[in-house]
Amino acid sequence: MTMRGHCYVSLFSTFFLTVAGQDDWARWCGKHYQQGSPYDIPVGQFVYPELFEQPLFNFQCWPGRTPYLFTEDDAEFIVDAPLSHEVGFPFTSTNTTRFSVHLALDENSQSIPLASKNTLQLNSTGISVPFRLQDLGEARKKPFQVTCTAIFEDGQSYTSNTSVKFLPENPNSESTTGIDHWTSSMVVYHPESSSWDPIIPFGFYTNFDGWLAPNRTTMIPQIKAWGHNMIHPVPTFSNISTLLEVIDIMEEQGLYLMYDMRWTYKNLTAVEGEVNRIKSYKNLLLCKGYNRELDGWHPVSLVLNCENYFFKEYTDGANSRNLKYSSFSSVYNTSCDKNYGDCGCDNCKGSFKDITTRIDTFSHRRSVIGRTRSMPLWDVPQAFGDSAWWPREPTGAELLLMILVSLNHGAMGIVPWDHNVGSTADQMETSALFGTHLDILTPYLTGRHSERKVLINGDIDVGLWKGKDGTMLVMVGNTEYSDAAWQVEVGYGSWKKAQLLFRNAETTKLGILPGGRVGGTIGAVGSGAWILQK
Repeated sequence: MTMRGHCYVSLFSTFFLTVAGQDDWARWCGKHYQQGSPYDIPVGQFVYPELFEQPLFNFQCWPGRTPYLFTEDDAEFIVDAPLSHEVGFPFTSTNTTRFSVHLALDENSQSIPLASKNTLQLNSTGISVPFRLQDLGEARKKPFQVTCTAIFEDGQSYTSNTSVKFLPENPNSESTTGIDHWTSSMVVYHPESSSWDPIIPFGFYTNFDGWLAPNRTTMIPQIKAWGHNMIHPVPTFSNISTLLEVIDIMEEQGLYLMYDMRWTYKNLTAVEGEVNRIKSYKNLLLCKGYNRELDGWHPVSLVLNCENYFFKEYTDGANSRNLKYSSFSSVYNTSCDKNYGDCGCDNCKGSFKDITTRIDTFSHRRSVIGRTRSMPLWDVPQAFGDSAWWPREPTGAELLLMILVSLNHGAMGIVPWDHNVGSTADQMETSALFGTHLDILTPYLTGRHSERKVLINGDIDVGLWKGKDGTMLVMVGNTEYSDAAWQVEVGYGSWKKAQLLFRNAETTKLGILPGGRVGGTIGAVGSGAWILQK
């Protein structure tokens, strides 16, 4: 089997699949792919900056969260001030490493008073700079543009620009979804407690007309029982009354809605009608492919079907990115490489490590374009098969492994493609091992003071998250089809107890070893999660 961890026809696939070049041949991801088409170099490749010998000052600032609401008083900026050999300003302040931060509104050059004095240190990240929202002005839908200036003790200064959304009351509902820029996780506002709670969105793309709609009264409660916290209904929505009934049942079950306008996003009149139809629902989490100005209280998302095609241009304007993951196209009877061909999964090598490599690559790219904290990455694992380039569906063990290694490398949401009449019980029941433990996992994955570390032990992928209470989450995945022994050094002193959360087979084990190490055995494409305690 050729495993693709992220195979999904993107919401924006019409941009990718038939892009015209300088000839009459069709292109996919900028590449020719039809028999007889010429071999050439596609445009739109991501260009990394040249490395500088002398370090650069990569000064950036961000709001602590997007958005803030009219009911809130206190807020903060996050200041990052690392040295980099790739992006930043030429650094000329050689005699000092201390600086202060000055904030000003662009529209009137008015300074934003800071809640406390700040003297910050060069080459530090994640510095909180508190301020009061009332100093921005009245809450409004239009973001406040802010210039941040780092002023060193020798007088040298450097600037960075950011924006702050300080929103008035939502006229449509009490539903608001935001992004915590400390962790790049999504947060949901609960008006009854005036609190923002983090969420790791987990739920399948689900065929609407042929599966979800006719089975709505039994399937939606079952989806909830599997530990999913959202559903992404896949259009078409041939019966609007049934669609609204489905959303009502989801709301009753405590399931969020990820709304999809893949067939209408180019028609602004149609988009406005759809947004107006669903924007009053309290369980609306986010939308794919609509104009945020029609709403403003929910993020928008984008799925990249191409591994390397106008990355910066396509990601401008979206709040989260979902990743998509043979060298020979059985459909078009041509070869595939980085410059040519359509094998259904762009630039994939056909292994589970494609998933981690792609997340790491996209994470690097977002840092190059200055969006480390403002571009959450989600994963769209493969949960389908027996069509076109995909000879079979993944097993439950393979799907759970894709989920865990994605999270290990920084994915903040999981939306497998797809759940339909052909989905296997093995997939749903095994992935439920993850879903039914989300309440325990979420504080580690989204905690502001959590420390994420990835360790690779051969083919074993290990993710570590240190919790604020001194415990540690360990998630382990075996990316090969053979049993293995493994061990890694987790550090932080000695550990006394390992609490099993879940594993896909009894052959997957973790034990505590001397010297701050843990290890054990793990089955073929096995995975598991434990909490370490002192």
